[in-house]
Amino acid sequence: MANFLFVMVGKDDIPLYQTGNLVLQREGISHMGQFVVHSSLDVIEELLLKANTMNLKIVDHYEDYNISAFVTAGNVKLVLLHDLKNDESVKAFFLAVNEYYIKILLNPFYEINTPITSPYFGSRVRNAAKRHLKP
Repeated sequence: MANFLFVMVGKDDIPLYQTGNLVLQREGISHMGQFVVHSSLDVIEELLLKANTMNLKIVDHYEDYNISAFVTAGNVKLVLLHDLKNDESVKAFFLAVNEYYIKILLNPFYEINTPITSPYFGSRVRNAAKRHLKP
């Protein structure tokens, strides 16, 4: 499995879910990966104004890592910091996660734009990462 950090960001830039095996540390900053992902949100917002697609592909770079993005119909941003070169596998991962997110939205006990704490969702996302995010 490739090195990655996956973050789902809802309305008003509220983090909904995060997983991954990538740990970036710079100059004592232990959450550098989260910082890089959240700094790419401005670029994603700009691209949304021009694009007419949900899959924005690679939107930014940080050192040897790519930042890919996918935006759901409900304007939830799926952001992936990764070291992969294959766009098709990233797209397949995003489509799988989008499907799992839709199932979460169908749950009457889930409040929209709140952090996702479901262990079922987490295991499905990690399994999709193992299946699709191969170097």
